[in-house]
Amino acid sequence: AVAEELRGLLGLSDIAVEVLDLPHNPTPSARVANVGFLVTVGEQRVLHVGDADPTVANFAPHRLAERGIDVAIVPFWYLTDRNDAVRRAIGARRWIATHIPPADAEAIRRQVLEVVPGAVVLIAPGERHSLP
Repeated sequence: AVAEELRGLLGLSDIAVEVLDLPHNPTPSARVANVGFLVTVGEQRVLHVGDADPTVANFAPHRLAERGIDVAIVPFWYLTDRNDAVRRAIGARRWIATHIPPADAEAIRRQVLEVVPGAVVLIAPGERHSLP
């Protein structure tokens, strides 16, 4: 249903949306639901993980690295040294970092770009990045 609505809104016939069960980052309350979206438009695959817990076990069942992810939109902490295995499990060609606290924006941008050169780091509310 989501893919059909997007096709109509965008005037596209070649779009698919897959909803992935990706457990939420741990929270003090009961398990908060989270899903990721894998959107395929033509030959481009874009993954948005939402607030998924960055553990390999959460991503392994979806076999993303084997599926040719072109762009992954992830919280910035996915793009740090401690999450190298998660990045390999996703296997994206390009990365977009989100969830950056404004007070720490420049420090986080530097940290992300040290670990993943060429990543796009979205800092300002409402900031946009267009995919080719």
